[in-house]
Amino acid sequence: MSFRIPSLRNVALTGPYYHDGSEDELLDVIGNYVRGGRNVDFGDCKGEGSVHPLKDSRMKKFRLSNNEKIGVDRIFKYTYRYFLSL
Repeated sequence: MSFRIPSLRNVALTGPYYHDGSEDELLDVIGNYVRGGRNVDFGDCKGEGSVHPLKDSRMKKFRLSNNEKIGVDRIFKYTYRYFLSL
């Protein structure tokens, strides 16, 4: 069985985010990627995701200024209204 990754088109309309719906805002999702993983406060996965032993090695911390984060958020929030009517 394969998993098809969904398009990012109109992603701002598809929240909450992650498989468990744990993030409501795209800026929070962006912040998790910048940190190299999410920090989970509850459940079996509780802890700092950036140091989790099962984290994919391709997930690395990186830097974005606040303005860059806001820019990425704005790109994600751009809505292609044409596709909403299909």
